[in-house]
Amino acid sequence: MKIVETREFFELFRGEKEFFPGRILSKKYLLEYVVLVPLRASPNDSNLLKINDIGNMAIHVNNNSGMYKIKTLFSILLLKNFPFLQFSPTLFYHILKENPDLIIDIPYTTFTPRTYIAYVASRILYIPILFINSGDLPGKKGFLRRLLMPLESYIYKRSKIIALNAIAKDYLSKEYSLKEGAISVIPKGVDTKKWSPLNKDLHEMRSKYNLPSQNIILYVGRLDRRKGIASLIEAAKQLNNFTIMLVGNGPDKDYFVDMCRDFDINNLIFLEFVENVKLPELYAIADIVIIPDMTNPVGFSTVLSEAMSMGKAIVIGIKDFEGAVPIEHMKTGIIIEPNSTKEIVIFVNYLHENPQVKRFIESNVREFAKSNMDYDIVMDRYYNIIMATIKN
Repeated sequence: MKIVETREFFELFRGEKEFFPGRILSKKYLLEYVVLVPLRASPNDSNLLKINDIGNMAIHVNNNSGMYKIKTLFSILLLKNFPFLQFSPTLFYHILKENPDLIIDIPYTTFTPRTYIAYVASRILYIPILFINSGDLPGKKGFLRRLLMPLESYIYKRSKIIALNAIAKDYLSKEYSLKEGAISVIPKGVDTKKWSPLNKDLHEMRSKYNLPSQNIILYVGRLDRRKGIASLIEAAKQLNNFTIMLVGNGPDKDYFVDMCRDFDINNLIFLEFVENVKLPELYAIADIVIIPDMTNPVGFSTVLSEAMSMGKAIVIGIKDFEGAVPIEHMKTGIIIEPNSTKEIVIFVNYLHENPQVKRFIESNVREFAKSNMDYDIVMDRYYNIIMATIKN
């Protein structure tokens, strides 16, 4: 059995997760799995890894991954300011040539030319298409999006969909008038063996980064004003007994550095981009992980899945959009108002003063990740849906 996956690009800075679900499906279930993807590097990889294309990665994967293969395609960037909007002239040809039993398409928040090409190919080959929705809600509809809505609805109603969270299921069901059962919700998968509490000397690891022996707060992600980082910096002024690490890069880093200087904040450290393989150590060092605002856009981030798997006490700004994440307030994490300095301070101090509650949350969230988000468990559900979709 063969599956072809189409996607807009790989983001290699994210590590092994970019090869999900194909690598596990091919290894565990002996499925032939081919990814068709533009050769062009993603904007994040160009910025962080300083590469222009993914050719070398594809060669390495194809030489070492058995039935899992990557085929890179020439692409034309349609709009300079929208790098996800590409056109691969040979995509249609390659799908037909592969002649798969199923197409998996991983769309951006909206359909792109690639999605339409994949759908037309599925009709010609008379095979099903399965969409994996990332769970990120799209922004406001522009004229073109409104114009294409009927076509998107037509395609969705003739396809199977996996959504990574309940809020995406609700959005798609309502927006496209989909029938009950058209969408399956499967949480974002994570390697719970790689992202697991480390049995190492925390004091030694913290010394490596010149950190104090306790009270470490961690933020991992893009340094962008939309992420609520300003509220965390403002909270730092009131959390003098904590050291805050901001790990990542982004367009607003200089703004945040200036903000720390203006506020005379001395308990905050900026760390540049850290390779994915080294992130588990940083999570292990942290006492609390904070995601100040996960509503721009609303979604289920990789950082959250990794922090959950690491068994961390997570404070997350996603109130009123709880359906986007599998976090239950005061059981597997703490949900606060997005971008709220006040609530960051309140709940960080609460966790510090109530270590039994912190341990309770850490234990619960780790167990939830192992039981519901581990790649093997998630892949069993994917496989069952794939087989049922092909059969039907």
